[in-house]
Amino acid sequence: MTDNPEPSLDETVEFSVAGRRFAMSGGDVLAKARQAIRHGLPPAALTYLAWAVAVDGQLVGLKWLFSLATGLPRSTFVSNQAMYTFERMGLDVQRVEDVPAPGQGERQALEVPRVAGGKHPAAAAKHSRGPASGGPHAVLDAEIAQVHSFLRGRSSRPGDEKLCDWVHFCYTFGLFAEGRDLFRMVDPSQVHPWYYERTRRLARVCDMKARGQA
Repeated sequence: MTDNPEPSLDETVEFSVAGRRFAMSGGDVLAKARQAIRHGLPPAALTYLAWAVAVDGQLVGLKWLFSLATGLPRSTFVSNQAMYTFERMGLDVQRVEDVPAPGQGERQALEVPRVAGGKHPAAAAKHSRGPASGGPHAVLDAEIAQVHSFLRGRSSRPGDEKLCDWVHFCYTFGLFAEGRDLFRMVDPSQVHPWYYERTRRLARVCDMKARGQA
């Protein structure tokens, strides 16, 4: 059995973000980054929470570079989505310590929904039932941990149907911001149309509830 080959910077990668489809290579992204470096990087390029991309020895923010490459606002995608796409392109994505630019700061992409008293819904449920001792509650906690691990860039990308499953799970248990962010990563071509449409409707409700509009 042979090892999987390393991604090539010259290979065109197709991906979907915020309902739009793109096709570009790692070389295309580097070319845009190098042009920006020649003209002087803005403070936003040097502001990142945990993930950066190495461009000829210069670290630039993951979300800033993804926004530069796609032309999309950073509010329309999450870090894990950008990281997964760049890794497919063969770019050097690195986990780093917080490096905020002077006077700047980027909010973490993952928004944590709250319930009465300011508690996360899962934390509130755990508090109400006492220490976890296994059983259904342990399964619920484990699934929430998997969702959070993925959204924070600490685990690999699951399949698109699994992402849809997670959107349904998040809607059911009040993790509305997570459900919204997970749906942004779903490739509709990889999911049965009826399931994608059902998930899209739930994600829309999640988005409204996360923004306090429902």
